[in-house]
Amino acid sequence: MILSINRKVAFSLILALVITVIALSDAALHLLLELMHVSFELFEQTLDLIVEHTFHTDRHKTQVIVFYIMFSIACYGLYKLYKLSQMLHRWFRECSESLAISWLLLKKEISAYWQTLPAIGKTKWLMGFSAGVTCMAFWILM
Repeated sequence: MILSINRKVAFSLILALVITVIALSDAALHLLLELMHVSFELFEQTLDLIVEHTFHTDRHKTQVIVFYIMFSIACYGLYKLYKLSQMLHRWFRECSESLAISWLLLKKEISAYWQTLPAIGKTKWLMGFSAGVTCMAFWILM
């Protein structure tokens, strides 16, 4: 249950991100990227101040500590992204397998239906199919 909710949330977020990027104009996308950069710098500056005042370090040591903290956060994010990609791969494989099984079941049902039809029923189906293909050909080519 929780896994399916997480899949739905992840899919919704990815879809919203893709739609947003496609829908935004160049200026709005630039503004969004600029805001992300400014918020990153604000986060880094805040972390600098917290580390500097907490551990009473000089500027260089503070920057090294903050770099490794941010590097750890980035690695954790990449790890979660990797786990998500594995989960999506597994989900895609399950979906494709269920689709193949469904296709085989549908083919069996259609074959069984076709074998139980009398000759007049088969003739009606073939005539309807031929008429439909002919109408589509005329519609496309005319």
